Amino acid sequence: MSNSRLFPLRKFKSSVHEISGSTHYTRDELHELFARRTGAGRRPRMRLIASGLVRHLHDSAEKAKVRGRSALKQISVRMALLASRKLITIADRIERKARAFQKSR
Repeated sequence: MSNSRLFPLRKFKSSVHEISGSTHYTRDELHELFARRTGAGRRPRMRLIASGLVRHLHDSAEKAKVRGRSALKQISVRMALLASRKLITIADRIERKARAFQKSR
């Protein structure tokens, strides 16, 4: 890779560090800023923005999957707790009926 192709990237990195100290940018805004600062045409700029959006959606999907799994674990724990409580009440009823049956004999 030639030095002329790396120059805009270096220039962009230094300008992002200067800017990002004072303001917070989203990933999409940084992609757009990079495309604008490097003098990219409309198509490469849109490609960069779209790739940033795809990465953002992929990250969001991963987070949703993790949240879904943790919610499923919590629900299964609650269901197991409810089932064990129900079994305890059934066992108590059986014991009471067994005692009543023994007393009536």
